[in-house]
Amino acid sequence: MSCSSTFTVWDTSGAADFSQCFEESVLSVLISAAAILFSVFRLSYLRHKKVIEPRLTKWHITANRITSVLSIVASLAALIVASISSNSSGSVTLAASFSLAASIGVAASLYVEHTRLARASTGLMVYWLLAVIVWVIRIRTRFVLEQTDALVYVFIVQAALNAVSFILENMTYVADLETGDRVRPTPLGSNINVFARVTYWYMQPLLVKGAQKELTLDDLWKPDRSQSSSAIINRFQARWKAEIKSATGKGKKPWLIRALLKAFYPALLVGFAEYWVTFICVFIQPMLLDSILGFIADPNGKNYIGYILAAAIFFNAVLNVLMGMQQFITALSVGYQIRSALCTAIFRKSLNLTNTSRQATSTGHINNMLAADTQHVMWYMTAFYDPLGIPVKIAVAIYFLWQQLGVACLAGLGIILLAIPIQAAIGKVLMKKFDEKQSRGDVRIEVVNETLTSIKLLKLYGWDTLFHKRVMNSRQEELKSIKSIGILKSWETLVGSVTPLFVSLASFALYSALNTAPEQALNASRIFVSLSLFNILAEPIMYLGWIFAGGSACYISLNRMQEFLLMEELDDSNVRREIAKDGNVIAVNNGTFKWDAAAEESTLSDINTTVPQGSLTAVIGRVGTGKSSFISSLLGDMHKVSGEVRVSGSVAYVSQQAWIENATIRDNILFGSEYDEKKYQAVIDACALRRDLTLLVSGDMTEIGEKGVNLSGGQKQRLSLARAVYNDAEIYLLDDVLSAVDAHVDKHIFDNVIGPRGMLSGKTRVFVTHGVHHLPSCDKIIVIKDKTIEQQGSYQELIDQEGTFKVLIEEFAHDKEDENDKTDSKDSIETKVVVDDKQVSVVKAEEVDEKEEEGKLMTKEEAGKGLAKASVFVKYMRAAGMPWVILAFTLLVCSQVATVGTGIWLTNWSSGNGTNTTGYYLGIYGFLVILASTLSLLTNLTMYVKVGQNAARVLHSNMLEGVMNSPMSFFDTNPLGRITNRFVGDIQIVDESLVETYVSFLTCIAQSIATVIVICSVTPYFLAVILPLFVVYYYLQNYYLKAAQALQRVARLTNSPIYTLANTTFTGVSVVKAFGKTGKYIEKNNELQDAMQSTFLTQMAVGRWIQGRLEVLGAFISFGAAVFAVVQRNSISAGSAGLSIGYALQITQYLYQAMRTFGQFQNNGVSMERIFEYFDLPSEAPQHTDVDDEKALVGWPREGRVEFKDLKMRYREGTPLVLNGISVDVKGGEKVGIVGRTGAGKSSLSVALFRLSEADEGSIEIDGVDVSKLGLNLLRTKLTIIPQEAVLFGASVRDNIDPGHLYTDEQIWSALEVSHLKSRFAGHEEGLEQKIKSGGENMSVGERQLFCLARAILRKTKILLLDEATAGIDLETDSLIQATIRREFADSTVLTIAHRIQTIMDSDKIMVLNAGRVEEMESPTELMKNPDSAFAQLAAAAGVKEI
Repeated sequence: MSCSSTFTVWDTSGAADFSQCFEESVLSVLISAAAILFSVFRLSYLRHKKVIEPRLTKWHITANRITSVLSIVASLAALIVASISSNSSGSVTLAASFSLAASIGVAASLYVEHTRLARASTGLMVYWLLAVIVWVIRIRTRFVLEQTDALVYVFIVQAALNAVSFILENMTYVADLETGDRVRPTPLGSNINVFARVTYWYMQPLLVKGAQKELTLDDLWKPDRSQSSSAIINRFQARWKAEIKSATGKGKKPWLIRALLKAFYPALLVGFAEYWVTFICVFIQPMLLDSILGFIADPNGKNYIGYILAAAIFFNAVLNVLMGMQQFITALSVGYQIRSALCTAIFRKSLNLTNTSRQATSTGHINNMLAADTQHVMWYMTAFYDPLGIPVKIAVAIYFLWQQLGVACLAGLGIILLAIPIQAAIGKVLMKKFDEKQSRGDVRIEVVNETLTSIKLLKLYGWDTLFHKRVMNSRQEELKSIKSIGILKSWETLVGSVTPLFVSLASFALYSALNTAPEQALNASRIFVSLSLFNILAEPIMYLGWIFAGGSACYISLNRMQEFLLMEELDDSNVRREIAKDGNVIAVNNGTFKWDAAAEESTLSDINTTVPQGSLTAVIGRVGTGKSSFISSLLGDMHKVSGEVRVSGSVAYVSQQAWIENATIRDNILFGSEYDEKKYQAVIDACALRRDLTLLVSGDMTEIGEKGVNLSGGQKQRLSLARAVYNDAEIYLLDDVLSAVDAHVDKHIFDNVIGPRGMLSGKTRVFVTHGVHHLPSCDKIIVIKDKTIEQQGSYQELIDQEGTFKVLIEEFAHDKEDENDKTDSKDSIETKVVVDDKQVSVVKAEEVDEKEEEGKLMTKEEAGKGLAKASVFVKYMRAAGMPWVILAFTLLVCSQVATVGTGIWLTNWSSGNGTNTTGYYLGIYGFLVILASTLSLLTNLTMYVKVGQNAARVLHSNMLEGVMNSPMSFFDTNPLGRITNRFVGDIQIVDESLVETYVSFLTCIAQSIATVIVICSVTPYFLAVILPLFVVYYYLQNYYLKAAQALQRVARLTNSPIYTLANTTFTGVSVVKAFGKTGKYIEKNNELQDAMQSTFLTQMAVGRWIQGRLEVLGAFISFGAAVFAVVQRNSISAGSAGLSIGYALQITQYLYQAMRTFGQFQNNGVSMERIFEYFDLPSEAPQHTDVDDEKALVGWPREGRVEFKDLKMRYREGTPLVLNGISVDVKGGEKVGIVGRTGAGKSSLSVALFRLSEADEGSIEIDGVDVSKLGLNLLRTKLTIIPQEAVLFGASVRDNIDPGHLYTDEQIWSALEVSHLKSRFAGHEEGLEQKIKSGGENMSVGERQLFCLARAILRKTKILLLDEATAGIDLETDSLIQATIRREFADSTVLTIAHRIQTIMDSDKIMVLNAGRVEEMESPTELMKNPDSAFAQLAAAAGVKEI
């Protein structure tokens, strides 16, 4: 055939074929012309690129170049054969000429492409694919027309060569430009070819690895630079700042949503185009169904038309799948970018909040925003296009329904119009309930966070049971909201799921009423095409509920985050940073400062002072006068009301309460600086850390727990000081850094670090202190009283003046002696120890990794392996109540049977022979619809209200109980962020998505099974296809789930560090900012965000991998059902075929949704595993025992006698003994002072007494009762401790001092008065109900310790233990406290652990501990008589000469 005759596109024989003329002169020429144009433009572009070929030549690239040359040869051969053949027309020669030119251009382009770029060419691959398709069409046509000459075989060679080129180019991976090594794809495949990206084939290597081993974070692929968290936040911050500036200029409130859309709209536009392609594919489906049912009903139709329609159904489904996946991943990737931007913005914001803003938020609130709010926004982005798409989809569906049912479709439209406001109303109520749930969740998380943060104090006071109840009460309020949400979701699901059934019922009823003529009766085509359209309607209607609920959650979350991001920030102008010209590196002129900008009273007023460069300036004053606030004003952390603050130089800051990171000792000291061996060794010695390091197994590579839980107060303070000294700043702000150390360590540090001859000599030092003995060595002294500077000057100038300073010195100072004469034998011994231990305490470089592993304190969070065990789900069902689970499953099955029954009944209706009336069919159909609706509602109510509620309550309760009953070793070895993540992220899964996933999974399984049964009942031959397909299905899901589960576990592990970092940084933000390390922590957060992004996006890509394959599998099922319906069209009715194909068209979604929800259910199983893990934690001894109820213990203890009998104790199994054979008898009412070096075991004695760690050997008896036999609650409530670190809760004064509400107002006020705190609270109108900020942020450190004294006085037990209780307060207040204790606890046994020797000089006995043993114990008088005694040496070092 040639083009000599009239040109036509279609073959004139009537078959659905192109004409040969069209194939040769149009199809072939168009493809070749496109390749030529592409080659010209590509070569023009590439010629400017740098040549990289020598490093990147691979075998498949070389093979492809050879193949392209062979293609030129084949094209030339085709042209020659066409030219000399008498049977060939001009169109063949034309096509061959273009093909030759295209082959030459493609070969040239291919060569240059791989000499300049390190990736596959998408353009060439598209050409080769299209060329192969055209060759196949042309070859088939020639065989059909029996034109089997030499030319057709040349065409076959050309087609084969093009196919080989396509395959070889697909093998070209992204390579490193320098080394030529393979570069890993990004999670979303942005650096690989389009075919691998669309089909997610690039995920195959990762899935293979996941099937062979448990995947870890290192196995995952990293996002490219444009998708890194730093790039994302930069895009967002630019838009957010512009939005704030624009809104402020217009006098309006900035809108976070607008800033986010402007930052990320380009990708949303791409997703918009993808969305409308899938939209079109959705509506092509019922049109194809209409055509194939019409074909089956037509006995004269040609078979090939049926097969073409079946193929069209398949290809339409595949296109719908591919574009749907791309649209989803585009929307979700934007959602994740938004989440990343918000998480990073929240973290950065938390670093720069004013004190007022910090008090208005909390770590619980921040954690909830990071874990929940950002998640809501991210997932809602998958529905971003639906508010516009859903109305259009409904309108188009109604249009097509009009074509089928005419005016009767308006009945269905009426039902829809009724359903939409119902959904909207439910969504509105859901929004309120969700907001309520979020607020109550914030409260619960804050209480949990505060409980976990204060767990040691709670256990010491026996308040853990009270706070357990407090958490449970807040959880109960949250569960009320969850229950309401569950009920609303049940009705929302009902409206969405049954609306299509009622739409079809109303439409068919009205149609039947209006069209009574036999020829207008409902037939199979009309019924099943309408049903297909109703199903299309079902999705958006069902989705409306989620749109309203998800949109509400998203909107509320965005508002919460917007409010946080608009909180007041610290003003950089609070402190001017400029070079000093007058020699004063610090200057404050007329400074007035507040912690709360809205407060009426100022915290500091009329501050005027200067600090000369290189000077040592002491700041002194009583508790609560504003010493720490003065330091904070220099840091810029306070609101500056007026005046000017200038600081000239870099700053290092040591806070009064040491801030320690969960890292090794070395990392804490280095704080991100480079390691300098010589400098590091000098700092260790100067800060008196050498001996402490020798006592640790791994020396300075020992890991320190959160907040320094495995260090004493003195060790933490010296570690903080070492960090400051090592980081070599110009100005040092030291806030009472020596309050927690022993007297001789105090002297050592002052002499070697702070003092005139210390490491910091020559540096500017501002030094808050209560140590009067250091003041003569200071260049300047600032005395703060009544929130202002009362006096300032040199020591001699102030001593000559009348005022607070002179009174202080006269009352507490001792005779000055030459400090050089104060060295004693112990100092000499320590000097020798330093030299001997140097190589032991500081780990050599080559041993760092080994020692770091040995020194690990924090346990590694287990990720688990493989699929979640069935036992996990059984435990969940037991927690939910097995009868309720069985009932819900039964109702679900019955509901699905009723739903399938509606379809079967419609088949009978369409096939009816007129023996029954329309009313008969409608009546039974209506009954089935109502039955399905009722069963659906009952199923959802049972699942949400009973199963979900029970499980949520039991899982949280049991996990909380497991954590609260755990020993302190658990909290020492698990970061707070890790534990919090269980109570935030994992519990959120249980609360919000687990029940929904469970219902969806079971529903999809039931629908899939029902679909297969229906198809096989109509076309039994289909069983031959379905069984192999289900084998493939099983293989794919098994292959996928291994990787998916591993990824979910890795995702959980990447989440916890983000919360931990947020918690840690939020509490230590002043230190981080003072050191100028904000950038370091922002970078660390970025790295953690990138790790989480890598995990999440890989999860999503793996999900698309399985979705594509399963939905293509579903397309094959649809294709098979259609083909078998065509094959058997003479033996089945159109109604049966419609039922079969209609269900088959839906199975694509059912199969994928079943797999997806099963994967989600398995992923949720990971959360349940993590929750159940905390069910079975090692527990402390029981809170109550039978011994507690014995009559002999009524009124116990009466005397307060404490006897330690050969007591040995270690903190955790495998660690050294910290108490090694303590045998001491303390008589009732005795006052015993306990002293010793840091690490000697002083605080460990209190740990043993309160049974925070159980004794390894020996025992402790109180009034002859072995405390190990008692319940912990009885023991701890009969003892009182004033701890080293004061802990206050975010609650009222009453709840802080008396959480159990056991005492009257008069008793509480009396305790506060005795503790010198009554004036602090009495003037407030709320009295005892006034709020104390979490951690006591609105109180000074000294006031917090006084508050702990008030607690002790209120309890007034027979045994009191003071653990460095007066370390952070001035000497005058210390004296008042000691007098108060002597008066209030005159009849009690008092054990006082102290660094200040003066504090315990009036004790009945002194116990000196050394390395966990009692070195000496006698009255202070006797010990002082012996100048060689350890106590006498300690007293001498403190300047105490006599009693």
